[in-house]
Order: sequence, then C-alpha cells, then structure tokens
Amino acid sequence: MNAGDVLRKIELLRKVKPENGAFEPEAENAARLEKILMDRYAVRGEQVPSAPSPASRMSWVYWDHLLDELGFKLRHFGRRGNADIGGYRIVYIKLDEALWWVEEKSPAGWETLAKDRGLDSLREYLSKNSVRSYAFLRR
Repeated sequence: MNAGDVLRKIELLRKVKPENGAFEPEAENAARLEKILMDRYAVRGEQVPSAPSPASRMSWVYWDHLLDELGFKLRHFGRRGNADIGGYRIVYIKLDEALWWVEEKSPAGWETLAKDRGLDSLREYLSKNSVRSYAFLRR
C-alpha cells in the first residue's frame, strides 16, 4: 500500500459518521481503523485532505433498513425515494442531501408536515408520528 492509498482510506473512514447514515458501532469501528492506519503509517492529521463529506455517498441501505424496521416499504429510483407511512401520508427522501419530508393529502392538496435531514431525525419522527405497519398485514 502506498502513501496515496493510505490517505485515501483514512479520508473515506472519516466519512463514516452517524450524520452520514452510518450506525454508531460502524462509526466507532471506522474511527478505530483510522487511528490504526495513522499510527502504522505515521500519518499526521494535517496530511489527510479534509474535504467535506458528500451526502451523495450515502446508500439506500440505511434508509431501507430504518423504514423496514418500522414496517414501511421504501421505493426509490436514482437518488430519490418515498414510502407510504399510513393514512394519506408519504415520506419523501433525497439521498444526495440526506433530506426527508413528510406530506399529507388534504382537501386543499398536499401539505408538508415535517422536514429535516438525517436518519436519526426521521427515526424519531416516525416513532412518534406513525402507525406501524406489521408484516402479517402486508400483501
């Protein structure tokens, strides 16, 4: 492994954070691996490029897992997705920005009920404001 490979791997490990969609144990493991690489190859912190972590690197796996654990089915195409979350409510997700919002159909049209960024905020919203859809009720 050459110096460029080490720096690239450290930079990628720094992007594994809960706000980018990783679970807490994954983030801790990435931080531990980053420290090991830096110690083993004598890399100083200022040597690693500190580009902002793009949300476009996120994967649908995290969002799908969250919605599935609450009993909802994620549909996605490209970098946008949605899921019916009961009644006349739909959650929309823009993967590139880790942005989600919930809309509800009303007599006047669709109105936005909530809007935020990140998996944790969506998990919190859904646990408080949705009715679980259980697997034995799905067709």
